Amino acid sequence: MTIRRYMRQLSIADEQALINQIRGTHDPEGDQTDHEPILKIAEEIFNLAMAENAEATKVEESQKDGDPKLSSDISSKINTHFIEKVYSSDDNEHSKTMSVLHKMSSFSWEVKLALSLAGAAFKYGEFARLAKGYLSDELPPAMSRLKGMTENRKNKLKQRLDDINSIITSLLSLFKSFVRFNGLLTQLPSREGDEYQIASKIRILAGYWTIRGAITCTSFVAPKTSPGLGGPSIWELYRLRKQIDVMEEDIQSQIQLWSNIIEEEKKKEAYNKLATMIDDKSHENNLEVLKELIPAQGDEPPLYDGSNKAMEVHLDILSKKTVLLLISKVDIAQNQDLLFLSVIYDVSRSSEAATENRYEVVWFPIWDNTDTESTFGSNRTTMQWYSVKHPQKVNHNVLELVKKKFHYHDEPILVVLDPNGNVVNYNAFDMMWTWGNRAFPFSKTTEEALWKDEKLRLDLVVINGPYPDIQNWVKDEKYIIVYGGDEVEWISKFVTTTNKVKQDARIPLEILYVGMSNRKERATKILKWMKDKEAGHFLAEIDILFFWNRLEHMKRSKIKGKGKTTVGEDPILQGLMKLLSYDQNGSWAALFKGAELVVIGHGDPVLLTINKYCDEWKGNTNKGFDTAFKEYFDTNKEIDIYSTRVVLPSNFEETIDVLQCCECNRNMAKHIMFNCSHGH
Repeated sequence: MTIRRYMRQLSIADEQALINQIRGTHDPEGDQTDHEPILKIAEEIFNLAMAENAEATKVEESQKDGDPKLSSDISSKINTHFIEKVYSSDDNEHSKTMSVLHKMSSFSWEVKLALSLAGAAFKYGEFARLAKGYLSDELPPAMSRLKGMTENRKNKLKQRLDDINSIITSLLSLFKSFVRFNGLLTQLPSREGDEYQIASKIRILAGYWTIRGAITCTSFVAPKTSPGLGGPSIWELYRLRKQIDVMEEDIQSQIQLWSNIIEEEKKKEAYNKLATMIDDKSHENNLEVLKELIPAQGDEPPLYDGSNKAMEVHLDILSKKTVLLLISKVDIAQNQDLLFLSVIYDVSRSSEAATENRYEVVWFPIWDNTDTESTFGSNRTTMQWYSVKHPQKVNHNVLELVKKKFHYHDEPILVVLDPNGNVVNYNAFDMMWTWGNRAFPFSKTTEEALWKDEKLRLDLVVINGPYPDIQNWVKDEKYIIVYGGDEVEWISKFVTTTNKVKQDARIPLEILYVGMSNRKERATKILKWMKDKEAGHFLAEIDILFFWNRLEHMKRSKIKGKGKTTVGEDPILQGLMKLLSYDQNGSWAALFKGAELVVIGHGDPVLLTINKYCDEWKGNTNKGFDTAFKEYFDTNKEIDIYSTRVVLPSNFEETIDVLQCCECNRNMAKHIMFNCSHGH
């Protein structure tokens, strides 16, 4: 948009000089005149004047309304501030416009324009009634001849009236747009920047052309002219109409622009208010926060109770309780986190300590335009806890908060509110997968305390042993090798070689196959092969999923919130990263003595160490099988041939700056990876 095109109709080359000149006339001094009654009078007159049959009774009826004193005051302002200036000289219309602006300097822009339009309406209304008489068939022929009203002059007069009527209609529309536009600009918190400067110029020029248009319409009916045939030329009226249309178009464009800007500012302000409220630690009851996140829809309670299948549940039922907000997509039925939460939730309800460690879960689904009520309703009925009843009606600012502050990015999270409404954990899934209900009340403080008492032991990696015999192995201080991989040939060699060493060394050694994290079909085939060949102990498919999901959540629990993660200073994190990274590269194995970790390695170096037992390090077992194994492995492993990979969810990008390699302690390079779990 350029303001230059407006100036082509003026005899002033410098547009900025004109704008400055107009600004110099505007010096409101707190005048309290209301533009609305002035506009109402102007519209009444224009409507009656432009009507096909303007009956005197209508005029009389319109004049019965309103305060006579107010009408007298308006009339005085119209005469002294507009009409007298228009008729006081033979100056051109620009000069007259500037004269009117100077006279009205103390008024607001709305009042300036309303008085100008009312002045034009006053003169035009008088003339329109007279002109309609000239054009009427009821005028005696002799009088028409005396007035010079031939058919040709009548046609010209009718055309001129139509032209002026069109301009008046456009002026009224421009004025109303101006009022709306001016109102928007007064709402701005800041009046700086190029966009505002352009808006300010457009406002000034729109005001100028509205007043100038009113002057043109008034000049058309000046007393010294013939009935409607003097005043501005057809070309002047055409240019004025086009100019007004241009101003209307650009003001509408500005209204759209600034409406969007103001709406965004309001959203931002509302969001900041909500975010500040969430951060406030002075709440006395979690309902203060919950009512902002899950407001009732009118008188309708906002929750659905999955345990009792009740549709009318008030938020009060959550008062002063620890509340876990399960935030996820609507289609979550097969998600592993949801299935695990169901198990842990059941345990919490059946435990003897359930009353003491009571918490509630509320499903807070993020509605997408592709979601359906049937999918939502079907998933909701499978859950034993509460659900937001109308997720599609959740406030936009709440959704923004969930994404920005709670760091939700499509993957389910479990946000924890304590009984006072403070957010004590933005995702408790990591704690829950690691310690189950022992993690109650699921706060970050509790998480840190629990990690202080942990070591990378077998009972942490395979919690309580999804494979029952593990507990007995640990109790008997056996050597235990936990291993994984997806190649039958390597697994066959590993099982055969390990069993041979077990017999030759006569050591209590057990091996347990735990599959792989993301190759389900391959794992299914390997498990069938192991069962058919009786190739040692292995986890069931469901337990394999449990094992790897748990390791992933444990890793996240150790990493999150740390800008720079120094892996070498955290043996648990180092071990977890090795297990998860080795799994991505193929086969691997970890040796434990009882519950204590001895060594973790890639599959081939571990298999090589076992293979070399008879030839090279069998004689060192007087130090202990575990010590001798580790010494040979550490001496002969080659880490350079394997790259280390650590996969983190997208919401970790906001908290992790540097992550060190679990092998060499160098800073790892960051790459972007896209992954789809097909809804599972």
